[in-house]
Amino acid sequence: MKRNIGILLFAFLFVGCKDNSTLSYTEEIFEQKISGNCYELSCPSAKLEIILFDTENQVSDSINKKIFEHFKEVLSFEEPYMAKSYDELLKSFLDSYEKLREEFPDDAIGWEAKGKSEISFQNEKIINLKTEYYLYTGGAHGNSGVHSFFFDLKTGKNLSIEDVFANLNEFNFFAEKKFREAYHIKPEASINTTGFMFEDDVFHLPQTVLFTKKGVLLIYNSYEIASYADGTQELLIPFEEVKSFLNAKFI
Repeated sequence: MKRNIGILLFAFLFVGCKDNSTLSYTEEIFEQKISGNCYELSCPSAKLEIILFDTENQVSDSINKKIFEHFKEVLSFEEPYMAKSYDELLKSFLDSYEKLREEFPDDAIGWEAKGKSEISFQNEKIINLKTEYYLYTGGAHGNSGVHSFFFDLKTGKNLSIEDVFANLNEFNFFAEKKFREAYHIKPEASINTTGFMFEDDVFHLPQTVLFTKKGVLLIYNSYEIASYADGTQELLIPFEEVKSFLNAKFI
């Protein structure tokens, strides 16, 4: 396991005072692979590059736990999910491959799992982590995804998008207008006119809403509104245009 050390400086706000403590983290790489018993030179492997907050407090514990639970859902094939560490999680993934190969020796093509977490945005009140993964367990192609997680830096609570936006419905209408402009869809036309696959032909925000230095990034993962061949669909809206929709408590 490789490790890079970084320091993330935050000012935690409390009632009547300001705590200038720091929240430190490490960037750790977890990696495992099967070197023998491979399928046509395709050896199963798993690698995760994870930010781990190492100050033992409610905030760091909450962030670490949520990100781990996310990757556990992505990589685990056993139920209930038993892994209690990233090393155990990668071992579980490769063990599942071994079990499949024992049952179907001619069909067990080499599996692959890759993932990472990184800080996309932070201020003195919230932090937004971005996760990415790619998973291949056979078939014509693998699966991939990008996800966004917001946390309250005072309590460690995992915030929903409804917490971050003051009026999500109004932002949804605004985002549709920007989406139509970006993809050249006329206001009176069906949102699926150009080949998108919004359910019931009604625009909706993506599952992944990410804050970046440049603004709010809407990310529709594969299959969310388009085919796998079309890939992810993205729309960046500058903060200046969305600040009126945001919750002033955090932004």
